[in-house]
Amino acid sequence: MGSDKEARTSSQCEMSGEISEYDAEKWVPLSVREARRARERRDDLWPYLLMNFVSIILLFSALAIACYRVGAQSCH
Repeated sequence: MGSDKEARTSSQCEMSGEISEYDAEKWVPLSVREARRARERRDDLWPYLLMNFVSIILLFSALAIACYRVGAQSCH
């Protein structure tokens, strides 16, 4: 009966204290695990989004200055 340990439910393992933190994650439904991972990725994404936004603002500012300078030179 080697499958006795595998046949126990998660509540039995938690009661006996034999389950580790990593093993406890295996008992979480896949949709919950995926939602947690997606939330972590989303939280890690904010600095990159902010830097992209700042880069776009700087790019448009430089483009506006360049267009103004080229337009000012063509008037002379």
